[in-house]
Amino acid sequence: MFDNVDFILSKESCKDVNFLKDIPKQLTAITNSGHGQFGDYVNGYLDSLKVSITEKRVKISNSSLCKYYLKDNFKTLSKGDTKRAIEKISDSLHLPFNRSDVCRIDAARNLVLKYDEKIYYPFLGEAKTYQRLEQNNGLYYNNSLRQLVFYGKEYEQKQKGQPIPEIYKNRHTLRFELRFRKQLKKQFKMAEIKAENLYDESFYNGIVKRWRDEYLSIQKINNKLQKMKPTGSKKDFAEN
Repeated sequence: MFDNVDFILSKESCKDVNFLKDIPKQLTAITNSGHGQFGDYVNGYLDSLKVSITEKRVKISNSSLCKYYLKDNFKTLSKGDTKRAIEKISDSLHLPFNRSDVCRIDAARNLVLKYDEKIYYPFLGEAKTYQRLEQNNGLYYNNSLRQLVFYGKEYEQKQKGQPIPEIYKNRHTLRFELRFRKQLKKQFKMAEIKAENLYDESFYNGIVKRWRDEYLSIQKINNKLQKMKPTGSKKDFAEN
C-alpha cells in the first residue's frame, strides 16, 4: 500500500545525538554540504533514500520507501513490510526513526486491466474538490492537500530502464496513487502522525479505506467502467 513517505526526526526525539557529527558517517553517499539559510547542512543518500541533515533534524524525502526496502517500487509495502523498513532505517542511522514525524504519504496499488491503461482515462471524469488534468504520462487530480494519480506502471518502468516483475510482464498495469502531500495532521484529524502509526492496524486500514473511497468518488462516464473496481479487501492489504 505504501510507496513514497517523507519523515522528519527532530532533535527533541534524540537529544543525545549530534546530527551533523554522527549521522553523515552512516550514509552510503554524501552529495553536498555547507551553510544555508537554516545553518549547516549535509545532504546525501542512505542507499536509495534521499537524506538531509541539519543541527535540528534529519529528513528523508522524495524517496520510495518501497524501493529502499524491496529493491524496486513496482510493488508496494504491506503493513509488516513498512514496520521492517522503518526498523532498517533506524538500525542503519542509529536513530529511533519510529518516532519521526510523517509529512507525506503515498498510498498505491496496481490494477491489472484488460486493455491498455490509456484507454480508460477519458472515462474517468471529474472528482469533487479536485482539478482534473490529463497528461501524456497519466491522469492527475490535484487539490491543495492531496493528489490522485493514474499511470501505466509497466510503461514507467520501461522508461526508467528498470526491471518488471515476472508476474506483471506483458500485462496492462494501471497504478493508482493517493498522495497526502500537506497538512497531514489536519487531514487525518490527529495531534501527530509518527512513523510507527504507519504500521498501526487501525491507521493502516484507514489509509486503505481512503484510497478505495477516493477512487470510487471519481465520476465514471461509461457505466461499463464501474466494473473496474479496486481489488482486495482491508484484510488483504493488512497482511503482516
